[in-house]
Amino acid sequence: MTQKVYLLGIGPGDPELLTIKAAAVLRQADIVFVPQSNAEGRSVAETIVAPYVESSRLRFVMVPMTRDAAKLDAVYENAADVLAGHVRAGRSVACVTLGDAMFYSTAEHVGARLKQRGVTVEYLAGIPSFVEAANRFGIRLAAGEENVVVAAMPESVDAVDALARAHTTIVLVKINKRLPVLLDYVTVHRPHTASLACRLGLPGEKLIDLAACAAPNDTIGYLSLAVIREKE
Repeated sequence: MTQKVYLLGIGPGDPELLTIKAAAVLRQADIVFVPQSNAEGRSVAETIVAPYVESSRLRFVMVPMTRDAAKLDAVYENAADVLAGHVRAGRSVACVTLGDAMFYSTAEHVGARLKQRGVTVEYLAGIPSFVEAANRFGIRLAAGEENVVVAAMPESVDAVDALARAHTTIVLVKINKRLPVLLDYVTVHRPHTASLACRLGLPGEKLIDLAACAAPNDTIGYLSLAVIREKE
């Protein structure tokens, strides 16, 4: 393989939803980096790529769940240094990210820093979680003259309503701690479709029809999204 860094999306969670190209890169790369969110070694990505990569080629890069810009910048800089070091040592490197590398991903931040270091980078598309969710629920995202928007979960019911009025379908990601806002929106505005997906393709997966008043009975994690259509 070419001595460069492959930044590749590995889909929403199901190992069978990797692209053929991504699977080939994972099998051939000298080293495969997967993100982990804490020092205990937790890594959702490791579980997904396990069928394609033997453990001897796996490495971990710490990506903490934080909004602290300074901490994240240090993480991205360190990751770029480590990946660049392997490429300069003559190795091909794959660095994976959940979903797609260009959709709410750390991959783009690392890729930009690798380019600054003169390292060749190739991005490989992955299946975005909201596309998988729409298919699992049987909800069309858009057809004909309809439109769709993907947005981070707003802070207020009014903001969600404004999105729903402006677009045929809205996909809300990064719900997590803002779940009460989503539930309040569904209670007040009663959209035709309001489906919540959590941990798609992973252990603990939940597919919930909020329009049927089936609210989650516990908290949800970071890997969650909703698909909403005000009308049929």
